[in-house]
Amino acid sequence: MKSLYEAYENLHTALPELIDISERSNQSGLYLVFNGSSKIAWQLEEAKFSILLQSHSLNDDNFCVLKKIDEIKKKLLDHADILGDDVATEVNFDGFRDSLFVYSLSLTLKIYRSLA
Repeated sequence: MKSLYEAYENLHTALPELIDISERSNQSGLYLVFNGSSKIAWQLEEAKFSILLQSHSLNDDNFCVLKKIDEIKKKLLDHADILGDDVATEVNFDGFRDSLFVYSLSLTLKIYRSLA
C-alpha cells in the first residue's frame, strides 16, 4: 500500500460490513477506527486501525464471539494480497459498555511511500 487512504479502502474491501466511527457507539456492530500511524523507517510507515466487535447479546457466553473473530481474521488473511502479511496483531476484550460486549482487534498495515 502506498497511502493511509489506500489502507482504509483495502480494509473495506476485505470487510465491507465495517462501519466507520471515530469513537465507540452504543449499538451492536462491526466498527472501524483509525488509531494513528508511526514511521518505521525512511518511506515505511505502519498504519494502526482497530475493529470493534460490539454485541448486545452473545447468548450470555462471551466465548461464542470466538467464531466471529475467527471469521474476521480469515477474511483478512484471504485478502493478504491487498493488505499484506497477517495484519491482525492482537484481540482484546474491552469489557462491557452500555450493556454491550466489546472486543477489539488491533490491525497493523504497512505503508510503503515512494518519491514518485
